[in-house]
Amino acid sequence: MTNRKPNPLASLVTLLTLCCTAVFALPSAPAPPGRTTGFEELKAGPLTTITDRVGRWTSNGKDAEIHNAHRHSGRQCLRINGGKARTCELEIARGYRDAHQLRFWAERWTRRTPFEFRIHALAEGTWQQVYNGDKRIKIGGFLTKVQVDLPEKTEKLRFICTSPEKSGIMIDDLKLSQPTPMAVHEAGVHWLQTPVLLGQPANPLAQIRITTSGSLEPLTVKELTIATAGTTALADIDRLEIFYAGTERELNHRDPKRMFEGMTPFGTPQADDEVQTVNGEQVLEDGQNVLWITATLNNNADQSHRVAATCTRIVLGDGTIIKPAPAGTPVRKRIGVALRNGGDDDVPAYRIPGLDTTNSGVLIAVYDVRRNGWGDLPGHIDVGMSRSTDGGHSWEPMKVIMDMGDDPEL
Repeated sequence: MTNRKPNPLASLVTLLTLCCTAVFALPSAPAPPGRTTGFEELKAGPLTTITDRVGRWTSNGKDAEIHNAHRHSGRQCLRINGGKARTCELEIARGYRDAHQLRFWAERWTRRTPFEFRIHALAEGTWQQVYNGDKRIKIGGFLTKVQVDLPEKTEKLRFICTSPEKSGIMIDDLKLSQPTPMAVHEAGVHWLQTPVLLGQPANPLAQIRITTSGSLEPLTVKELTIATAGTTALADIDRLEIFYAGTERELNHRDPKRMFEGMTPFGTPQADDEVQTVNGEQVLEDGQNVLWITATLNNNADQSHRVAATCTRIVLGDGTIIKPAPAGTPVRKRIGVALRNGGDDDVPAYRIPGLDTTNSGVLIAVYDVRRNGWGDLPGHIDVGMSRSTDGGHSWEPMKVIMDMGDDPEL
C-alpha cells in the first residue's frame, strides 16, 4: 500500500464507516420563555449555591456539581455525585410555583449497586416523596425521560441519590410545566452533515423542530409540506418517511438499522414529487418537539448524486399555518455505502475504521470486528477487511485478516 491521496469516493466511504459508532447532535434551539434549564449559564464545578432561570440550586459543595463532560444537549448538566444520600435542592423561582409537572432527562452512571434515586417536594410546609427512580433510571446515554406530577404550590424540590463512590446520576434539560394553553414559540428545520447510505433502511435528511410552552389544550400537527429541491434524481429515492420523535433531538447511530425504531410514523410522502403535502395527526408536547424526514435509497442509486429535503410549511389542527425557518444552509447529502453495520455477519459492532488505496486503485477498508459488543478491551476483537475493485461501487465479502482468538487476556 501507499499513502497516495484517495479518490473522493474513498473519502466518503471513510465517513460511512465512522457513522456506525457516532451519536450525532444538532445545535440547541433557544428554550421557550422561563421554566427550562440545561444548566448552560452556570459555572462548571462543585455546587454550593447558584441561581438560574428556574430558581436557586443548593448543595454542600461535595454532593453535586455542574458537570461539563457529559450532557443530553448543550455543553453541560447537573451531576449528583456517588455516595450515600447525596442531596441537591432547588428552590423554585416565585413566579414558577404554579408548575404542575417536572420533566428532565437522566442517566445512571454505572450498573453497580446500590442505586437509589428519589425526589421530594415541599408544598404548603410539608415534604412528600413524589418520585422513586430506583428501578427506572437507565444506564448511560441520558435514555430516561422523567416526568413527575407536582403538588399544588410546590416551593422546593429535593433530589437524593445513593450510589457507589465516583458514580451518581446526571440530570439535564429540566423543565417546569405550567397549566396554561399551549402556544408555539418557534419552528425550524435543521440538517445533519452526514451522508445518505445505500443499505440502510432509513437515513435522516432533515429535522423539524417545533418549540411550544403550556400543557393545556395541546396543539396538533395536521399537515407538513415537504420539498426535495436539490435532489439530483428523485429516482434515487425508494421511500420517504416522516417520524415523530417526541422531545428527543439526537439519533444514536450505534444501530443504524433501528435508528428510528420506537418513533411514531407521521406520514409517507411520494418520492416522485418534488413538493407535496403530507397529512397526519400528531399531538405536540410541552417543550421542543422533533420530527425527522428520512429517505431509503434504491439499490441502484447513483453514488455521484446528492439527496436533499426540507419542510416549507406546517399546518396545525386549529388552522394555524407556520413557515419553519431554516437553521443554516440546507444540506445536499452525498450518497454512499453502509459498508458495515452492527449485526452484519452476526457481529454486534464494528469500530475504528481505516481506509487506503493500493497502487492499482483497489480500495481496502479495515476495522475492528467486535464480537462481544461495543466495549473496548478486554474483549473478543478481530480485525476485518473489505475490498473494492470498482472505486467503491461494490464490495467483496468481509475477510478476517487478524483472528485474535476469544481470550481477552491475549
